[in-house]
Amino acid sequence: MLSHLSRNEAVHACARVRTVAVPEQPTNLQGEARSPNSIQLTWDAPELSADELIDSYELYYNDSHFRQNVHVTIAPARNAHLLVDLTPDTVYHVRVAARSARGEGASTPTVQVRTLDYGTRHFSASSRCVVEHSNSGRKSFDSIRFDTAI
Repeated sequence: MLSHLSRNEAVHACARVRTVAVPEQPTNLQGEARSPNSIQLTWDAPELSADELIDSYELYYNDSHFRQNVHVTIAPARNAHLLVDLTPDTVYHVRVAARSARGEGASTPTVQVRTLDYGTRHFSASSRCVVEHSNSGRKSFDSIRFDTAI
């Protein structure tokens, strides 16, 4: 209580109050299905003040079938996480928040990622690929991605 101070002293005393803020939200949350049972997540760290450190990331997700809410603490803090033991061909709703000693900040906007179906194989090739077809001649590609049903 500042009743013993003059009005001017009270204003100056209040001006010295320091606001302690939780971390900003992470940005650029992205997810990619790696298999019928896993999703790779990546995000960018929030902007931090010079004296602020991220202790952990708080990951929240649920699926479109069972609607079970799951919370995972990622510590020490890193900007990637592999979700495992997921249900095939299922949409997952994912968001991430940063936590510091000051508390948990706002989470990212929710992203939706679907796991692969068991009948789909995911192949990626970074080498040069040459395809020959009798009608269209020879074509070459620097990178090619195949999604093939079994």
